[in-house]
Amino acid sequence: MERLDMEKMENLVGGSDYCDTAWLLISSGGFQGDNDLYMILVNSYETHCQGNSSY
Repeated sequence: MERLDMEKMENLVGGSDYCDTAWLLISSGGFQGDNDLYMILVNSYETHCQGNSSY
């Protein structure tokens, strides 16, 4: 599986607000995908969004 960097992740969510969008998906229950993808999102958020005020 290809490793995603911050720029690629921002492109996937449609802009430079990756951390905000990821937090909304994690916290609101709006994520539509299997458990493995959800855990990838959570791990990515924890890795790349340290210090984000939403967390």
